[in-house]
Amino acid sequence: MAPTITTTNVVTNVCGARRVRYSVPTTPAATATAGAATGYEWSFVGLGLGANATIDSGDVSSRVIVVLYTSNEAALTTDSVRCRYTSVCGNGANGKSKIGLVKLNAPLAPTTLTITPVAASVCDAKLYRYTAPAVLPAATATNGAATGYDWSFTGTLGLNATIDSGDATSRIILVRFTSNAAAGAGDSVRVRYNIGEGMPHINVKYYPMNLKAVAPKVVKAFKNANKPIPQSTLNAFKESGVPLEVNENEKSTAKLSERCAPSWNATKPGFYVRPGPGQQPYWFKIPSGLASGRKTVIATYTKAGRNIPRTVRNIFKIGNNVQTAAEVREHKVVMGLNKILRINNRQATRLTKKELLAIARNMNIPQVGEKTKPAEIIAWIQSKAGVGPNPNRTYDVLIEGMFYKFLNGGRVERTTNKGVRTTRDWATIPAAEQNKIAKAVIPENLQAEWNTTAKANRYNTLRAVAFAKKPAKAPSPPPAAPPKKTPSPSSAGSNMGNFEKELEVTLKLQANLGNNYKEGNETNFMKMYGKLPVGKRGKPLKANENRIYKKFVKETKALRANVAPRARFMAKIQVPNWMPANKVQAYKNLVTNLAFQKPRPAQKDIKAAVKNWINKTVPQSPPRAAKVVENVITGEMKHIPAYVPKPRTSPVIPKRTPPAKKSPKAKPVKNNRLQKEYALPKNKLVS
Repeated sequence: MAPTITTTNVVTNVCGARRVRYSVPTTPAATATAGAATGYEWSFVGLGLGANATIDSGDVSSRVIVVLYTSNEAALTTDSVRCRYTSVCGNGANGKSKIGLVKLNAPLAPTTLTITPVAASVCDAKLYRYTAPAVLPAATATNGAATGYDWSFTGTLGLNATIDSGDATSRIILVRFTSNAAAGAGDSVRVRYNIGEGMPHINVKYYPMNLKAVAPKVVKAFKNANKPIPQSTLNAFKESGVPLEVNENEKSTAKLSERCAPSWNATKPGFYVRPGPGQQPYWFKIPSGLASGRKTVIATYTKAGRNIPRTVRNIFKIGNNVQTAAEVREHKVVMGLNKILRINNRQATRLTKKELLAIARNMNIPQVGEKTKPAEIIAWIQSKAGVGPNPNRTYDVLIEGMFYKFLNGGRVERTTNKGVRTTRDWATIPAAEQNKIAKAVIPENLQAEWNTTAKANRYNTLRAVAFAKKPAKAPSPPPAAPPKKTPSPSSAGSNMGNFEKELEVTLKLQANLGNNYKEGNETNFMKMYGKLPVGKRGKPLKANENRIYKKFVKETKALRANVAPRARFMAKIQVPNWMPANKVQAYKNLVTNLAFQKPRPAQKDIKAAVKNWINKTVPQSPPRAAKVVENVITGEMKHIPAYVPKPRTSPVIPKRTPPAKKSPKAKPVKNNRLQKEYALPKNKLVS
């Protein structure tokens, strides 16, 4: 008797991992014409899903099995699952159940792609930020669930695009375009969803018959996609007697842009981060010999002047006593008298590109790279140092057309009339030139003392005199105390006038500001008053004084009037529970400042501004695809599930309470007989 197969779908919308449970009734007992069944035997037929079915739970002799289908294609009409009873008398008839899975398509294309210019006006280094949707589409009955992103570029301008921040699987990438040409019709940036662990969706073709003819095509297909061949595929061909021949040299070769690591602390199974071209972070495969690799790691990080990350130290077992970070040098950047930038007392135009790149990295200038021209590097250094176009012409003494300036560390800066500036140690200057400088700086009455001064102390003595600070002498009787100066009537009157003016302003401010008056307001006003231009009588004009006084009173009232409402408004702000503690006060200040702008903004405008601030200051962690990580020491495989961040709730912005209405004043009762004079009657009788 053939058993009846019961089919139960377990997972049908996961690409490459659809699972179906099949079960049959228990073995029947013996009858008069048939022996008792003792077991089960499962089998699969067909060239489609039947050829790609593997038992994931149970075995061919179990009553209940769970079958894994690695193909996303629809089942063919000949695909079926079969089961029959086994006994000592022989095997029974097969019970059949057709495989009813439909084709599972790739995720749909992203609906939106946000483009934000970052540095669109920089020649040979235009930066644009591209952002894919944050929420990955979930699985449906006919489409698989997306687990990541895959970026690509097309067209002529796309060939000059490199990912400057992030990588090809990030949700947000920063793209640098090294070409200044306009974008053509075929230039575009593309993104699609992944359906596996960092693998883009591809149409998988199955070749169940002649694997020997298919093997070269499989190797070529994965090579063109620049993806490693999965271990399951390698095992399948090896078990079939046709192992795939993979050239190890070609396998390890990758494009330079794809080898760039997103940061120095990034991690990737089987790889580690090491300085590459331009001393930037690049991926390198972990070598089999860690001892020789340890020497390479220390040498490359020492050359780059960077400290070895903790993850790399753990891989190669490098202790904390090994320090490779170079001391950051402070560079002296000034504008020369010939209007050519000077870096560390050398003309910038005479420095090599390698030296300029090292200086730019020490000054933390991220816009500079290997492709940046020397003139552009000099411009970035000048901008970072804040040096203007005007040269520095200060000096201490002028002798025969040579400008001398005494510097720290026993060095003297010499500048000619033509603007040529050099720096050298005082000890290396010829004695004749030293005597000329001394005669020009040291007074005649101190020349004899100068000649007896030790050579090691002469430079400091020279600097002290040049800065009007004479060196210490032997104690001598103090000179007679000069007569005390008495203030002149004009200065005394001026001081008295300022005191009277401040007293006058204090009384006026107390009367005009009322409860908004605060101690120190008169001091702030007097600072503004002191900056006014004076007239012929030595005092500011009255019109100017009245103008700044009205302005000061108006601004002070506006500032003080909002103190209480701002405090009440800030107390009503609801801070999201996911906001970091060090950002809570900044969030409250932002919302309060936006709400009290003039003119008062709409609630939707405040909410939009707050959202932009949150996305910039407290960005969400990007979604991560599921992956399997191998411990390089123990060999343990650990599955890390996919991470999809939960959407944040919209910020709640409280409304400003309107000011309390003043109660109407009571109208005075009119009485026409009050406070009114009446004329005496003419016919008044006088007694």
